[in-house]
Amino acid sequence: MLVEINLIQKKETKSRAPFYIIIGIIFVAVILSVLFIMQINNKHGQIKLLESQIKKTEEFRIDAEQKLTSFESNDAYKQLKTSVDWAETVPVDTVTLLKQLVSYLPERGFFQTFSYNEDGSVNMTIQFDTSNDAAYYLSRLTSAKWVENAEITEITTNDIEKTDNKDTQVQEEIAEQENNVLPRYIVSYTITIDKQSINKLTEEETEDQSKGGNGP
Repeated sequence: MLVEINLIQKKETKSRAPFYIIIGIIFVAVILSVLFIMQINNKHGQIKLLESQIKKTEEFRIDAEQKLTSFESNDAYKQLKTSVDWAETVPVDTVTLLKQLVSYLPERGFFQTFSYNEDGSVNMTIQFDTSNDAAYYLSRLTSAKWVENAEITEITTNDIEKTDNKDTQVQEEIAEQENNVLPRYIVSYTITIDKQSINKLTEEETEDQSKGGNGP
């Protein structure tokens, strides 16, 4: 019987895992590098865009300042400024102002005092039959375009003996049932008016009167 003996040593198979790991690391590093470069390029693009926008904004600002300077130096601007300054100091037509104030009153509202100040403020005292009328009048004033500010500064009551006035019979029914004295509300207002708006109303009234006078 023959016995074969192999005296040649078998070569050990080397593991390829380290090689694959190195390849994987290199691949990931390449991907990350590409992404990093793309991000940097994107940031550079955004910076250039912002710089371009800032440059255009600065050019627009300089151009606007030059035009404004040119406008302020010409006669048209000076005339406009003079007109505005004059409009701010010109006195208000108190007749038109009083007409507007009276037109906003409820049916049972009566002026007691009225004073106009040069700063455009008005102090006035008005008599009402009810406190609701006083609040309603304030609401109408604050909604008027020619009123910049309006407020009630004081409310007092005066007692008046009952009368047979039929115009106020419904409003005063409760008070009449309780006693023979009727309350009257004396309300003080302070308002600030827009002078130019009042003067504009005066001009419009004058134009309407002129048209009416020239009619057939």
